[in-house]
Amino acid sequence: QKTAYEIPKRDWSSDVCSSDLGLGLSALAAGLAMKKTKGKAVTLDSYIEERLNSYIYEPNMRDKIIEENDSYKNVCYFIKKFSLENTLYNEIGWSPENISTVVEKHFNMPLDYIFIDSNHKEEQLFKEIEALLPYSDKNTQWLFHDVIDTLWTPKIEEFCNKNLNKKMKVLLTRNENCSDLGMLINR
Repeated sequence: QKTAYEIPKRDWSSDVCSSDLGLGLSALAAGLAMKKTKGKAVTLDSYIEERLNSYIYEPNMRDKIIEENDSYKNVCYFIKKFSLENTLYNEIGWSPENISTVVEKHFNMPLDYIFIDSNHKEEQLFKEIEALLPYSDKNTQWLFHDVIDTLWTPKIEEFCNKNLNKKMKVLLTRNENCSDLGMLINR
């Protein structure tokens, strides 16, 4: 894998690591994987909800969210600590509105890996998948956090089947220490 795009964890309260350093771990994992393969990863909006005390945000809340949040700082810290300066790029922006700008800034080829952790609303997840479609191809690996019934709906499943010819396979199931992780696989 050489290229990755991540829309990171927005549900800080269920992170496996409860300390502030737990925020940004998915970006770190992507960065370390890309470093190993001499690839590059970009993470977008890694700082959203911690100051709101909610994983659900609305556009009118955006002015409350700043780059000084711990999640953003943690990703910056991980980049420096693990020498990921030429591998992992922590971008400020909003998903899905800034996806095309951010992806086109860093990549000129289809992405190998996309990780989406949406804000637990079907409409938001749909918009994020739709915005990333032009940057994917048949070999792109799509991973999703929180593939719960209320988020991974028949509408989302049908859209992925029609546009990607893929279906959801749950890799990890939810328990008190872990949230769902799913991957789209070929039909």
